[in-house]
Order: sequence, then C-alpha cells, then structure tokens
Amino acid sequence: MPSAALSKSRLARLTMTKKSAHRSYWYRSDAPISIGCASCPERSECGGQKLLAGGFDCLDNCCRSPESCDIVCPNGPDFVSRLREVGGLGLYGPHASPLPLDLHRYAPVLYNSTGRAVPFDAPAVVIKLYALMSRSGEPRFLSRHELCEAFQIKLETQIILTGVARDSEVEKWWGLEAGGRRAMIKNFRDLGIEMITTPNFSLMLDRPRWDDLHAMKRILIAHHEFIAAGQPAALHVNSRCDRDFQRWADYVDAHDEVTHLAYEFATGPRHPERMIYHANGLCRIARRANRRIGLIIRGGSSLAPRLAEHFDVTIADTSLYEKSQHRRVCHLDEAGQRKWQFRQTPAGAPIDEIFAENLGISLRWARDLIPERVLVD
Repeated sequence: MPSAALSKSRLARLTMTKKSAHRSYWYRSDAPISIGCASCPERSECGGQKLLAGGFDCLDNCCRSPESCDIVCPNGPDFVSRLREVGGLGLYGPHASPLPLDLHRYAPVLYNSTGRAVPFDAPAVVIKLYALMSRSGEPRFLSRHELCEAFQIKLETQIILTGVARDSEVEKWWGLEAGGRRAMIKNFRDLGIEMITTPNFSLMLDRPRWDDLHAMKRILIAHHEFIAAGQPAALHVNSRCDRDFQRWADYVDAHDEVTHLAYEFATGPRHPERMIYHANGLCRIARRANRRIGLIIRGGSSLAPRLAEHFDVTIADTSLYEKSQHRRVCHLDEAGQRKWQFRQTPAGAPIDEIFAENLGISLRWARDLIPERVLVD
C-alpha cells in the first residue's frame, strides 16, 4: 500500500500536470499560428490560434458529440441558428447616445444583509444583477426602497449591478430573450440603478473559437440593449488574445456611448502573468479610444495604479463582505496593504460595526491605491 507521503506526492504531480495543461492553452503572441487556421473563414475575426500546446486548429477541442453539446461549433446541428441569433460574429452594431456617469473609486460587493441590523453607510455598493431577478425571470423588487431594505443599504447609496457570476446565472439573462430583457432593464431604471456591468458570457480555453466569438457578440448586444434603453452600463470586454483586444478597441473607438468598461481578474486572468497580459490589453483599448473611460475591475486590485493611468478605475471588492461575515477586521500595514485579523463577537450579535470599520479602512486603501481624480465622493 502506498504511503501517505507518496499519495501526496502523486497528488502534487497531478495538480502540476493540470496546471501545465491549462497554461498550454494560453494565447502566446510569439507562438506560431496553427496550420489549420490558414484556411479558416473566421480567421479575420479570431486572429488565429497561437498556443504553446500547438495543435492543428481550435476544432481539436470539439467534443465530437453534437447530439449532447450546446457549444457554438461548426460540427453542431444548430450552428447556423446560433450565428443568426447574434447577427454574425463581427463586433459591430448600431450606435446610441452616451450616458456619462461618475462612479466612486471603491464599491464593496454585497450578497445579502445577513448579520447586519442597520443600513450600510457606504458611498457605493455592488449587487449581483441576477439577485434582482426571480427564477422565472421576473423583477424581484418594484421600488428602490424595497431593494435597499432587502440589502440594508441607504437610499442615496450608488448602486452598481454586476453581471459577473457563474455561467448558469449569466445564461439566464440571455434566456430571457429580447422582450424579457427589455422588461428587466425598465425595472432597473425604475429602481434608479446607477450602473450595470454587462453579463460576462464566458470565453473558454478549451473550446472551438466560434464559441468565444459568439459570447463576445452577446456581450456587445447586451451592452447596446442597456444603453439604448437609457440605462448606463459598462461593457465587459472579455478577451483571450491580441485579436480580441484589438476588436474591442475598434468597437470602443467607434462608439462614444461606451463610457465605461468592466473586467474580471478573479478567475480566468488571476495568474500574475495573465493579469499583466490582460491589463496591457485594456490599456491598448484606452489608447485607441483616445478619451477618458471608466473601468470597473473585480479582482486585480494590484493593477489599479497602472490602469488608473488610462482609466477612471472603480474597484468592485468582494473582500469586505466575505471577511466581515467571518468577523475579520482589516488594518493597513506599513506598505499600505490591507491585513485581516479575527475579532471575537458574541453569538448572534450583529456585525454592523465590523462592516463599518472595514469600510473606513478600505476607502482609505482605495484612495491611496488610485491616484486622485475628480470624483463624486
């Protein structure tokens, strides 16, 4: 029987193998383009596959089981209808009037009001877009007072809805279809929602690239639906490679209604190497637009000073909620970084004081992290 040490060693090797396999799917600008991309009709949109793992083309990732697959793939039986539903894979669309808005530089993400007894006195908060939808796709709140009461926040708090969530939740938004989405957007406007980040339809490393291009087009459509209805929204520019960032840069440059972008560094680009790559891509979008744009980031706060050279950055921070719920209180160390320490509280006691204390420290942290700019706070 293998020893416990041997089992741990094998587990470590397996883990490293999985990590290496994952990294082999990262786009590398210095890698040779896959030979099968030469004749691909979507190469102008995709840019071509450049991976350390090599391969003939992205169809190497086809599951070859179209009867049970819902991925956008040329081998799928509904491929043509999936392209028609988004009007083609190019990042183009109608224009709309800009809806400029100043956002605070820091906004904690709140998932609920558990453990709090009084309204949270924060300048701005972030709430999941999908928390405002019932399972049947109907609005859960009919007034701002009702919404603020449910999340224990003040009426004057700036509310940002985030489209970042698990794929199953994100897909529910598209599943509403155009009529249902219009009804929900009207509800958001009635609630006085200040800003929404578009649903971040996923770009996956190990799928045919048509699925990525389809996801990006859905993001663009969702953004236009918000803006055209008079609801300020941030375009979530999900990208995997140089060509993705270039296409978004072309779109943002041509569409003045894109006043804010959104990006999520906490999952796919969370590796330090990829964080830098994605941050560089965002900066290229800003330089191409040649105008000051807002940027809402989730994760990647260490990149905020660099990104602030090109954007008005807002940090959507999940740490405050998660740490406060677990009775962790923060302080700033000598380097200005937040450190968290457990604080014992009586059983059943509300944690409003911990939330308030963590908010005060986090606001200071954000002010030091992001250079001064003209703000509403």
